[in-house]
Amino acid sequence: MKTYFRLLSFAKPIEKFAIPYIIFTIFSIIFSTLNLALLAPLLQTLFASKNAACKAAAVVQAKPAALDIMGQFNYHMTYFIAQYGPWGALQYVCGAIVVSALFSNLFRYLSQRTMENLRVHTLLNFRRAVFNNVMNLHLNLFRSFSDNNNISCNS
Repeated sequence: MKTYFRLLSFAKPIEKFAIPYIIFTIFSIIFSTLNLALLAPLLQTLFASKNAACKAAAVVQAKPAALDIMGQFNYHMTYFIAQYGPWGALQYVCGAIVVSALFSNLFRYLSQRTMENLRVHTLLNFRRAVFNNVMNLHLNLFRSFSDNNNISCNS
């Protein structure tokens, strides 16, 4: 375990990379989940009969709570079906899916980019530490290595 903590010490300051990574990853997860959740209204709009669309348009729903995302979306779906018909509702659902997929991929890219920057920063610190350690070694150590190699090569 000490080895892992020692390697992790080369990643300092880790907060510079960890906090944006966590935020980008959470947003990526939210939009990916929303992307999957939006497929149900898309399929319902595509395969609903005209009678079902008329019934859905006739039903006036109470506006759901602000945190009820799917309730909000269903409320707006019935509104769009009532105002613009099934074609307008289908355009609304497809537009929401495209925007959700775009944001999901954008935040996934940003989180991977942040981790790549952490990897590069850690590797740079590790290489600096190794270089400084080698530069601080005594010169006779390198001489003894070269003498041992010449003896073994000549024998």
